[in-house]
Amino acid sequence: RRPNEPLGDVAAGERLIWCRAGADHRVAPAELNERRGGRPNYVRTAKFTPLTWLPLSLFNQFKRTANVYFLFIAIIVLIGSFVVEFSPKDWRSKLGPFIFVLAWTAVKDLYEDLRRTKDDKKENSQLVRRYDLGTATFKESQWCDILVGDLLLIRSDGMFPADLVLLQTELNDAAFISTVMLDGETSLKERSVPKVIADMTQDGLAARRASDAQQAWLENEFESVAFAQKLFAAGAEVRMGPPSAALADVRGSITLEQKDPCPLSESNFLPRGCMLRNTAFAFALCVYVGEDTKTRLNATKASLKFSNMQKTLNVCIRYLLVFVVSVSLYATIMSLATAPDGHDADWPFYITFLRFNIAFYHAVPMSLYVVYEMLKLVMGYQVNGDPQMTHEGVGATARTADLMEELGQVDFVLSDKTGTLTANEMVFARAHCNGQDFGDFRRVDCEGAMSEGVLVARAAMDSGGPHGQAVRWFFTCLATCHEVVLDNHNTSDIDEVAYTGMSPDEVALVEGAHDAGLVLTRRGRLAGGASELDVRDVSINETSTFEVLASLQFTPDRKRMS
Repeated sequence: RRPNEPLGDVAAGERLIWCRAGADHRVAPAELNERRGGRPNYVRTAKFTPLTWLPLSLFNQFKRTANVYFLFIAIIVLIGSFVVEFSPKDWRSKLGPFIFVLAWTAVKDLYEDLRRTKDDKKENSQLVRRYDLGTATFKESQWCDILVGDLLLIRSDGMFPADLVLLQTELNDAAFISTVMLDGETSLKERSVPKVIADMTQDGLAARRASDAQQAWLENEFESVAFAQKLFAAGAEVRMGPPSAALADVRGSITLEQKDPCPLSESNFLPRGCMLRNTAFAFALCVYVGEDTKTRLNATKASLKFSNMQKTLNVCIRYLLVFVVSVSLYATIMSLATAPDGHDADWPFYITFLRFNIAFYHAVPMSLYVVYEMLKLVMGYQVNGDPQMTHEGVGATARTADLMEELGQVDFVLSDKTGTLTANEMVFARAHCNGQDFGDFRRVDCEGAMSEGVLVARAAMDSGGPHGQAVRWFFTCLATCHEVVLDNHNTSDIDEVAYTGMSPDEVALVEGAHDAGLVLTRRGRLAGGASELDVRDVSINETSTFEVLASLQFTPDRKRMS
């Protein structure tokens, strides 16, 4: 296809991104980047705008039974004061408190929505490095200015501003991401570069493998510029399916000139709001922005929330209204029935009925709602400023005061796993090998002291013979059969080595082997998806290199990983 030819047919919901040297960087359909005034990645979670604030707030308030009744009383008092003078109460005493209740709740709704607007502004104004086609350099851009088809450079511990497809990492190793903001899972997820892209860049990486591991951020940025130019020279074309809320539903393909399409899947996908971890950088292509991202498709629209107490209060108000209407009807009938003989009543039946409704209106306490709304706001302030509700310096935040009273009514907490409610710390506690129980491996508090299990295991390995070899091989297997990576690559002190991985169980096993003297010191990726690990045996001060040829991932059917 020549540079000026139109892009291929795009099915409904699909998108096509074309990068080719000598041609514009184009996206089809073009409307994808024209939404929200050319800022399709602008995200808004606030419920109100200046025009809709008061109407929507009043509409939500009149979902409460008492407010409908107060409105009815206010109308008949006004009619009875200015149209037909039958009201036994002054209109100011009824209309003033009612307007105050509505105004107080509306101002409270506005205050909470302004906080949402502030959070939106903070998120939309975050910065990310975006590749500029004109200058062939990276420039700082705000999240809200990101478009479909942009090439972004994310540094370690940076968040993804949109849904991205991974194109390059340091040495094309696997990238690890934290999805705790998306699905609550604290374990890291592994993402990889599409095979056709890895094959395109593998030759250049192999020549620099020894030195590239220590490259600084600016050198990584320079490397990404060279990669982007190579990507355009290869004529990359990315086709993605319609946006889907399912986290695992990622359908697409990437095609380089004169090559077959390479499928894209969840293993190449970086969702918005997730964080890059234990990876120096990630160079990625933006494919979904704004409301099309999985984060936004799974987000629930902000709406009025009713607590159980509010629902119970509505039921009580309905019974009170039935009581007030019944008493008013009885009083009206008795008033007409006891009128002196030969004299008509002062007012018709319906006027008398309305007069008694106004007189008995205090049975429904308006002051209850005033105090109720004020107390919820005060409780919200108490939660925000409670020093006992903090974790690592971060305090609790009451984003809405509508459900504050629910906290005191919790009887049971239903959770899918204990990790939701606990620290979920996996610790290597005990091991049994070749007929020997080593004892407790859990670390002691005394600095420099070793636990019983560590001392026994090291003594067994130092003893030599078949038993010592069996114990050493046991801990060697623990140090190699996993997908754990080093959290701090540059440390030379084996005591400061820290590990992280997709499974906390694997990390605990590797830490157990570390304590026993078999220390994982390096993990690197080789061509074809294989891994290379360096394991140091502290007792004999030797380092062995192992190659993991393949990993059979955990599946619900196998219920294991190999």
